[in-house]
Amino acid sequence: MVLHSYDDTPASAAGLRRADVITEIEGRKVGQAAEVYRIIDSAKVGSPIDFKIIRGDKPMTIKVKPDEFATRLRMAKEQREQKLKQKMDKLKQESLQDKASALPPDMQDKVH
Repeated sequence: MVLHSYDDTPASAAGLRRADVITEIEGRKVGQAAEVYRIIDSAKVGSPIDFKIIRGDKPMTIKVKPDEFATRLRMAKEQREQKLKQKMDKLKQESLQDKASALPPDMQDKVH
């Protein structure tokens, strides 16, 4: 099952969506994400490959044109992780400020 379709990737350009179930790629049955990645990584860049999927209860075939998939996926994941890190850092800073403001004034500068 597709858990996330990253923007600006061949999969999203082809119309692959979250919750689609990939059953076959180029006639080869797939059951695990690792199999999907192996097939895609071995595909010729720029040549469309057939994905048989189930969307809801409807079987369908979409064509995905691979590019430097691993690089693009890594970049998308890194961008997502960076955004999450920024949110966490902001929350930590806000939490420290809240703790510091609850202390007596002479102790507020000692909160790290």
